[in-house]
Amino acid sequence: MDQSAISRPSEVPVITGFQSILYHGAPPGESALRDQPPDYFVDLNLDQVVDAVTTGKEEYVLKPFFYTPLRNIAHVGYRQAVLRDLENALLVGRIGAFANGMRSIRQRLPNPQNTYYRYQRERFFLEAAEMYCRVVVELGKGLRTLELQSAGLHAFRDFLTGYLSSPAFLLLREEAGALLADLSGIEYGVYTRELQVQVRRPGPEVDYNEEIERLFGKFKREGTRAQLDRSEPREKTDGMNHVEARILEGVATLFPGIFQRLDEFCERHLAFMDERIVRFDREIQFYIAYLDHTGKIKEGGLPFCYPEMSDKDKEIFDAEGFDLALAYKLTKEGQRIVTNDLSFGRQERIIVVTGPNQGGKTTFSRTFGQLHYLAALGLTVPGVRAKLFLFDRLFTHFERAEKAKDLRSKLEDDLVRLHDILTGATSRSVVILNEILSSATLQDAIYLSGKIMERIDQLDALCVWVTFIDEIIWKSGKTVSMVSEMEPGNLAVRTFKVVRKPADGLAYALAIAEKYRVTYHDLQKRLSS
Repeated sequence: MDQSAISRPSEVPVITGFQSILYHGAPPGESALRDQPPDYFVDLNLDQVVDAVTTGKEEYVLKPFFYTPLRNIAHVGYRQAVLRDLENALLVGRIGAFANGMRSIRQRLPNPQNTYYRYQRERFFLEAAEMYCRVVVELGKGLRTLELQSAGLHAFRDFLTGYLSSPAFLLLREEAGALLADLSGIEYGVYTRELQVQVRRPGPEVDYNEEIERLFGKFKREGTRAQLDRSEPREKTDGMNHVEARILEGVATLFPGIFQRLDEFCERHLAFMDERIVRFDREIQFYIAYLDHTGKIKEGGLPFCYPEMSDKDKEIFDAEGFDLALAYKLTKEGQRIVTNDLSFGRQERIIVVTGPNQGGKTTFSRTFGQLHYLAALGLTVPGVRAKLFLFDRLFTHFERAEKAKDLRSKLEDDLVRLHDILTGATSRSVVILNEILSSATLQDAIYLSGKIMERIDQLDALCVWVTFIDEIIWKSGKTVSMVSEMEPGNLAVRTFKVVRKPADGLAYALAIAEKYRVTYHDLQKRLSS
């Protein structure tokens, strides 16, 4: 096995000091993440995949992680190991409870854009801090008893254990709990007379609660009495009016010591949440979102696997792979999707796919691109078993409709785009060409395709090329011929299977016949009408 290939999770090197659950070591800054999808996303339907994966997770801003493939084998293995751990439903449940708690904290924190009254704002802040302490303590307890294999989750658990016993956290927890209890224990009276409102300490007064309970008890239904649980923070409401705010100011005047402690607490613990815990809360959703998405597709009987990865060995394969975007769509509709195998031998670099229109050729090429991209994110890929290549750059050339405002002809546009690809690609690149040069004459297309094949051969890049031109298969000794099959004896029925076999020379002829509606099926239909 190639030494650069990813090892099993138990062999992933242990990191010292947790920094990120997505990166083996220090995470890149936000500026290093892409905020827009790569150019090839639409060609490969990866835009549909990422949109589906991140739907419902918008608060975490996950798309930049999905737009930024990894370039380091160690990072890929690090993510794969974390993802394996997250297949434990108990672990996911405890992280889910943590995520719900962190969401409640964010909702409770005062929004600077809203005009909260001072003590209302400080009370919300205190409740958020106290809730944060409870949430992270519960997460620490939940992780303590679980068996973890990944270096990332091991490091996070070790960090969390140390954090929970740190003097700073213990002080925050103690102060927040004590202050919240003292505020909840305050008793005061509000006295109104005409338009006058007074706030003062309650004096010796008659308690009419028992009398009211006795008098109206016969109207009470069983189990309707609400119980006030002071262990849970009150629901956050933004509706305090100016009268309530003045009453609260009056209470603060009556109990200056407690409210001074509240002021000091908010100032001293302004950034009470540890940035590594906040980062973990966001980054872990990258895995959770993908597992949720692929879980729906697995329910339809389709397989996913952890690919073996290398940045040197190009002898790659994938068994029973499929287009993830198409699979999601068909699974929701209750339809079956056809899987396909692909492989490159030791000296093979270019798969040339031929066959009839609507036979699954473009889907096959998209699958090839999706497999490598998802693998470069450190995620599982469609298939039962796979070995894939960690690329430096990925290039696609799919047919585009002509635009009236574009002064270039379609052929010129094709050649400009191809020139950019062939000058930017390296031996570590992945290139996907889909029915290029369709506006050229057959003779010109054969000649230009030969030149393009020579360049890809020289680069030694991995390539899938969908074409009607069978002749290019023999332009390089690194090519593999694959053909999209039709139903035996019925050329009108596509099987959507793409298999290794020599090109039969019928692809171009069949395309022309279909274009002018002179296939056997078309002629039969005309003669019978």
